[in-house]
Amino acid sequence: MRRTALILLVSLLLGAWATAATAGEPPVPIEGKLLVAGWDDLGSFTYFMEGWSDNIIPAASHFANGDMSPLADQVAYTVQTDEWPNHLMDVWKADIDGTNAVNLTTAAGLGGINCIPSWSPDGSKLTFQHCDPVVGLLPCEAGFYPWLMNADGSGAYQIRPESKGGGTAVDWSPNGYRLLSYLDGIGYATFDIDGTDVEPVPNVGGAPRWSPDGSKIVMSWTWGDVVDGEPGVWRVIGITNADGSDPQALVGQFLTDADINLYLSIPGNVRTSGDDLGGVQWWIGPVYPQWSPAGDRIVFLAGMPFDPLGPYYKFQDEMWVYELGTGDLTKITDNVSNENWLSWNGYNTFPEDPEVTVDNTTVTFSEVTGDGLTTILRDDDPPALPSGYQFCGEYYNVSTTATVAGPITICMTYKDEDVPGGNEAALCLLHYNEAIPGYEDITISRDPVNNVVCGEVDSLSVFGLAAMPVFGGFRQPINADGSSVFKAGRTIPVKFALYDPLGNPIADATCHLATWQVSSEILGSVPETAEAVYADAGDTFRYCPEGEQYIYNLSTKGMDTGTWRLRVTADGWPGFEATVLIGLR
Repeated sequence: MRRTALILLVSLLLGAWATAATAGEPPVPIEGKLLVAGWDDLGSFTYFMEGWSDNIIPAASHFANGDMSPLADQVAYTVQTDEWPNHLMDVWKADIDGTNAVNLTTAAGLGGINCIPSWSPDGSKLTFQHCDPVVGLLPCEAGFYPWLMNADGSGAYQIRPESKGGGTAVDWSPNGYRLLSYLDGIGYATFDIDGTDVEPVPNVGGAPRWSPDGSKIVMSWTWGDVVDGEPGVWRVIGITNADGSDPQALVGQFLTDADINLYLSIPGNVRTSGDDLGGVQWWIGPVYPQWSPAGDRIVFLAGMPFDPLGPYYKFQDEMWVYELGTGDLTKITDNVSNENWLSWNGYNTFPEDPEVTVDNTTVTFSEVTGDGLTTILRDDDPPALPSGYQFCGEYYNVSTTATVAGPITICMTYKDEDVPGGNEAALCLLHYNEAIPGYEDITISRDPVNNVVCGEVDSLSVFGLAAMPVFGGFRQPINADGSSVFKAGRTIPVKFALYDPLGNPIADATCHLATWQVSSEILGSVPETAEAVYADAGDTFRYCPEGEQYIYNLSTKGMDTGTWRLRVTADGWPGFEATVLIGLR
């Protein structure tokens, strides 16, 4: 009771939102921050839940259509600058406490209606919907179009001039490369941030959102049905795979037409033109799902169960949290207000949860001593690979704000069809080390059964799978099994071949030979008599087109009898080496 009294007092100081602050039972943990916006009979309100769902913090400003930045330290939101019928709007951003507010769409030179902003996963960009009202038409009968701009308002452009966006939010894939939105004439679809490569996504319903790992989409479905002889609609929160496959209903309710018509027949229940059968069906929900930053829970709005004799239908909406692991459902608000907008963001890397996955890439920290945000962003323009290497799948740029210690494990899965030449043994995990600068092979394990390659590193930047050049084996007169024995003092021709992952000869590698004695005993047993006429100077192999092989004539003068190891390396080929043993008698 004291908590409610305190909240009401703070609300009088910061703005009218009053009953919106009443929490439900029992409280549930809230990682990061959960922004809640809406209105009640006293006016508009915005507040945050942080730590627990009963820890309700009034916002210093009203953030309509508010979307929190990935670090939950800024909010992008909509400000209405003119009343109906002009209804002009701008997209603003501000710090979470309301300071440093900037009108972004004015900075971008855009008039008209700009709304529903959405942050990119790294906080560097924003998508939004834009409409230029046409004289003589109601606002945005001309249609909304999805736009994108930098987070400072610069570089604004229309993503798909040929496709209206339907006035819905444009969601970002967690890898920062694809967008998900409704497109007129296509339906819900994903597309690159430049508007190309449009792929329709089946089974997707209203207000879809990608899961933090990019594997699922959550949404709100509506479909008509007749239950026990009563016509009505199902309102359902459901999920699909990222490609729209395997649709699954999580939670929902059946709303009968009779109940809604009864509600609408009661004097005072019709307040606006949108208060009709369809409007009640939509807003009673469940509707507007949002993922938790960890991806293990979903928050949404719903009036469940709908009470046709109860208060104004929008005031029946409450916030609910669904636990994906257990199916548990908890109502976390209980008030007479219309929460109508949610945004949940914040850190995803913690001491108790040091692993983050996006798409096919998993990053696991040995030790996390300070919470932070780890991003795994697709990089379509990574530094060029060394000659002879071939990309296998996508490359990702990994970064974190968390405080970490110890080695970092990177694991990437792959599809068989992405492996050049099908040679999985040639796969390696490369890391672009900016300190070198250059790629380094960090591979520690390959699992061709589960199609995963793992590596270990102590810094973060660009990572990706590549197929390395294939060593074609040492050629005669050296046996690859180390059994060859030569007479000391002779010149031995060292020969081998190199191929790219598709089996084509590589003729432009710069290869070097190193030798050292490993034993005074002769371990081999096969005497060899072949020798070269002259010895090569230095340590660099030459390529011989005849035979498509590399050759170095090794002088053994001055080398002691016993067993020697020969090692071949190549300039610019991280992790590449080939060795063989020979005996000198």
